[in-house]
Amino acid sequence: PPENAHTIPCTLLHPIFGTFIDDCENLEPTPDDNKLAMTLSAVMSGFFTDETARASRFREILQEHNIGMMGTTIDGTAYGPDGDIQHKGFRYAIAEVKSELGSTPAEPHMQAILYYIRFTESFAKAKPTFRFPCIIITLFGPHIDFSAAVWSNRPNMQVISTALPLFHHPTDSKMRAMVARHIGALRKALRSLLACYQGMTSPSLDQDLEFLDSKFQDPMFPYPYSFTCIETSLTCDFTYYNQMDHSRLLFSAVKTTDDKTLCIKFVRRYSKEVHQRCASDGFAPALLGFEQLPGGWYMIVMEMITDDYCRLQEITVPYPHHDALATELQSLHRGGYVHGDIRDTNIIVKKDCSPGFMLVDFDWSGTIGETRYPMNVYQGERLWRPDGAEDGQLILAEHDMQMLHAIFPKGTFV
Repeated sequence: PPENAHTIPCTLLHPIFGTFIDDCENLEPTPDDNKLAMTLSAVMSGFFTDETARASRFREILQEHNIGMMGTTIDGTAYGPDGDIQHKGFRYAIAEVKSELGSTPAEPHMQAILYYIRFTESFAKAKPTFRFPCIIITLFGPHIDFSAAVWSNRPNMQVISTALPLFHHPTDSKMRAMVARHIGALRKALRSLLACYQGMTSPSLDQDLEFLDSKFQDPMFPYPYSFTCIETSLTCDFTYYNQMDHSRLLFSAVKTTDDKTLCIKFVRRYSKEVHQRCASDGFAPALLGFEQLPGGWYMIVMEMITDDYCRLQEITVPYPHHDALATELQSLHRGGYVHGDIRDTNIIVKKDCSPGFMLVDFDWSGTIGETRYPMNVYQGERLWRPDGAEDGQLILAEHDMQMLHAIFPKGTFV
C-alpha cells in the first residue's frame, strides 16, 4: 500500500532502474530484440497445461536469445523462483511466472520479492554498504512486467513498467515496438547489473556506478553524491547528513571541499528559471546545482536556510511585512512567471519578524500561460485554493495573489 512504501524509490537508490525506464521510452531495439519480442508474443499468447510448462518455455526462449535465465531452488528446499540470473550466487534477475491471470491464489510480485529477500538477506548482513540491485520479471499468462528491487536498510521494490500484453494484434506496430524497447532495456539493465556485481571486489569502470565503491557507503540515501556547480561548472562531492522530512525527498548534506551545509531535494518537475530569478532578487536560497537524473528525476541543490528563519506558519504574531511579499510576487508576475503554490509553508520569514523573507518549493513554478497544475491538487478543509486551481488547469498570476491574501486576515493589504 502507498502508506507503507519507502519514501526513497528504487529509481533513486540505483541509477540502473531510472535508466531502464528511460530506455523503455527511447531505446532503439536491435534486430534480435525485435525477434525476441515477436517470439514471446507468438508463444506466450498460447495456452499451457500448467505454470511449470509456461515457465520452462519462457526460460528456453530467453536462453535462445542469449539471456541466461535458469531455474533454481532455495538451498535446502524444493522451492524457488521460476527463473533467475546470478553472478557467484548473487541474484540480479528473478522471474516469477503464472500460467494465467488468477490461476493461483499467490500474487507473483509478492512471491518474487520474497525470493529476493530470501536470496539476499544474508549477503546484506555481511555487506551492508552494497545495495544489491535486482530486476524482477513477472509473467502472468500472456502479460509481462518489470520491477526493481534494491536493499537499503530494508528490501525495497518498485514496479518500473506497465504490464505489457503479449497477445497484441500482429498489425499493432506501436505495441510491438513498445515490447521490443522493453526487451532492449532489459538486456541493457542486465549488462549493467552484472557489472555491478563483478565490481563488488574491485572498482567499477562505469562512472555511473562508482558510488558502489567504498567512497559512498550509505545505502540509506539516494545514489547521487555529487553535482555540477552552476557558478563554476566544477564537480562538487557531498555527504548526506539526514533526511529532513521523512515524508519528502528532502535531505541535508555537507559539501566535501568546504563543509558548507546543503539542502538536497529530488523532484519530478521544477522551475530552475523561477528559482534563480527569486534568488537573484534575494528572495530564495541560492541555487547551487540542478541535475537531470535517469527516470524523470531532478536533483535540486541549494544553500541551507539559516536558523534565524522559519516557516510563516510557525509565526504566532501578526506578520508585518505582507506588502513586501505582495510586491515580490507582482514583480515575478511582471517578469512572466508564476510561483504556483503560495502557502504559509512555502514562505520563509525571519523568526523575529524583521524584514527579509524567502520563497521556496518551485516545483509548480513556470511561465505564465504555459505552466499547469499537476495531478491530485489538494483543496479542502486544510487548504483553500481559488476557483480554477485544479488538476491540469493553467496556473494564473491571480491564483498566486489570491493564495497570498488568503493567508492573512482581511484588511491586511493596503
